[in-house]
Amino acid sequence: MRRHFDFMENFTVQVAGTKTWKLQPGNVAYPVRGCTPHYKTQEVVEQQLKVHRLADPSFQYHPTFDNVSEVTLSPGSVLYFPAGMWHRVECTEDSISMNLSMFPTPHADVVVDALRQVLLQSDKWRRGVSYQTPADARAYMADLLVDLKAQIGKLSAADILPERLLLRGRGGGNAGDEDESDEEEKVPSHVLQLDDPFLLQDSAIDFEPTTLVTLNPLANLMHHADIPSIHHNTGFSPDDLVYILNVGFGHSSYMSSLRLEFQCSTLQASLIDVILEAQTQATQFSLQTLLALSKELEESPKKKSEMRELQVVLHFLTHAGFLTVVHDNVKAP
Repeated sequence: MRRHFDFMENFTVQVAGTKTWKLQPGNVAYPVRGCTPHYKTQEVVEQQLKVHRLADPSFQYHPTFDNVSEVTLSPGSVLYFPAGMWHRVECTEDSISMNLSMFPTPHADVVVDALRQVLLQSDKWRRGVSYQTPADARAYMADLLVDLKAQIGKLSAADILPERLLLRGRGGGNAGDEDESDEEEKVPSHVLQLDDPFLLQDSAIDFEPTTLVTLNPLANLMHHADIPSIHHNTGFSPDDLVYILNVGFGHSSYMSSLRLEFQCSTLQASLIDVILEAQTQATQFSLQTLLALSKELEESPKKKSEMRELQVVLHFLTHAGFLTVVHDNVKAP
């Protein structure tokens, strides 16, 4: 195999025979494409070259190889070689190995997807490109670039990276490949029960009534009955208090980074209704202020168990990314 480097993080496991690896550190950190000079098509080579020259304008396809390390793998050996490391392999006998590749997600992709989702909320950004003269096109683009700064200011790190996404990874449902067929049978999703007695008794779940939160601009919450009945596959009736939460769907495929289904009690659902109504009245709110917005809720949580139900649902909504805590040490008056 000719010398090249990959953009994946790789582990190779030698199964049978031996294989000699010749390795040299690369000069492009965290490459987003491989470098494969042996490819025969100009399009592939040209794409790789222009992309690598974003990171290193002097990047060359055939660098000097004067710092080569050599290692021979035998059955049972495991070798890790990072993205961007030049390598070639040689075999002097029959050899079998297994390669495990991990495809990283660049921070640039995460941020751009989030920003795209915010921009698509505005008519001016959804408008198709059309113009009478080049000057018209540039004037409109100049206005967009001014607005871009304000749009970026709407996002926080917690909006883009909810705690649940960081701890548990992508949710099930529709976070798959954009090429996945719409007709393909989906694995039934798990519906979380927010009124589960064990959850309500978990002392690790806490939410201070004065903690300020705001709605995450990257999140969408819908009642399962909002989906036309012909498409229902949840097994619940329209009156059941089942919600679907999608967070982070600014990718061109509109697949969600996080998708969760949950069922809650009548009291918890009432609080969700107040939150959805409050978004038109206030940009920040707390459990304390939400209770004051609803006479029904203000009179309801007289028992400790009822207040507990409300704390659990707010904790979940912040953990899952529908709500974002404004600041840990900022409390509502």
